Amino acid sequence: MLFLLAGNVIQDEASPADISMLLAYWTQLQQPLNNLGSSYKNIHNSFIDAERLLKLLMQKPSVTDNKGAKELVVKAGKIKFENVNFSYDVERTTLMGLTFCAAPGTTVALVGESGSGKSTVLRLLFRLFDIISPGFGSIDDQDIHNVTMQSLRKCIGIVPQV
Repeated sequence: MLFLLAGNVIQDEASPADISMLLAYWTQLQQPLNNLGSSYKNIHNSFIDAERLLKLLMQKPSVTDNKGAKELVVKAGKIKFENVNFSYDVERTTLMGLTFCAAPGTTVALVGESGSGKSTVLRLLFRLFDIISPGFGSIDDQDIHNVTMQSLRKCIGIVPQV
């Protein structure tokens, strides 16, 4: 339409103001259509995200409380990992033979390069994953596999890195 109108301006059948008017109308028409397209895309993506969330919520957890699990009783807060092995997949072992003791009132730092297992130790302590036998983790000499996950997680506080 713009080319046709430009041809009419050249032939003195329309004025340059008509081009400005056409562009103004086009902008007013285009903006709501763009908004409608963006809204449709956002709604569509939200439905996809909701479906993924429902699938995730319907999955059964891989780590559950053991039968006969008791409440964790924290007396001093001694954390001990002994001969802990863990792997996210069979090709790469994340932790092998990890042994340490965090005595009450002390500060323990887990230091290492990215991917060395620092965050994995915390995930194992929270029982987001289970330790591969024969190793174990304990709090005040109570094996974390023999206490309820709710009581375990209630007793641990994490301050994330900023």
